[in-house]
Amino acid sequence: MNGADATARARAALLEVVAADRDARCRAILAPAEAEAAARLAAALQATRRGLRRALAGEREALRAQVNAALAQRDAALRQRHQRLAQAAVDEGWALLASALCRRWQEPQTRQCWIAAALDVARARLPPGGWSIRHPPGMAPAETAAMQQALAAQGVSDARCEAAAGIAAGIEIRVGDACLDATVDGLLADRAAVAGRLVHFWEETPAPAPAASGAADDGGRGRTSAEET
Repeated sequence: MNGADATARARAALLEVVAADRDARCRAILAPAEAEAAARLAAALQATRRGLRRALAGEREALRAQVNAALAQRDAALRQRHQRLAQAAVDEGWALLASALCRRWQEPQTRQCWIAAALDVARARLPPGGWSIRHPPGMAPAETAAMQQALAAQGVSDARCEAAAGIAAGIEIRVGDACLDATVDGLLADRAAVAGRLVHFWEETPAPAPAASGAADDGGRGRTSAEET
């Protein structure tokens, strides 16, 4: 081996050592930087995910609030519509109720039931004597006599019956200052209670089948002929 070859091999070995040292130094410099970059990237991704979660949570909350507001508005509209329909039913029913009661009074069987119910309540609430029973004009004497006989059999022997021009149907029983008014006017005197019963009956009435042309839904309740607004 001559001197030129030895020098070349030595130079090559030295270059390898220098290159290895360079690579080691580069790795020593780049590894921490790459680790730091990876950590920063992971932190950025995590922060982004947190931001997205917060944004989505906010969107979900906003959507939930909108849905709840829409449901509340719908429920309020349904309640208002129900109240309008109920009031229409009460107004229409009230206009028909007095005449319907008068027609029932004209039916003998219904009239007897009406009188019997009124007398039962009177016996429970009024003193057993001094009764003055006012009834519509035209009531048959046989009916008033039968009523007096029934009361006498139950301990009210001094009941007096008299026709009253202001009574269209029903009877009114007075004992001193006490009064049991079972006339049409008396039965309808408590408008709030009667209206409540009318609403109850209206709510219990099944809705009619929709017409073939597609009648508007009335909320599953009975309808009135009053115009809905």
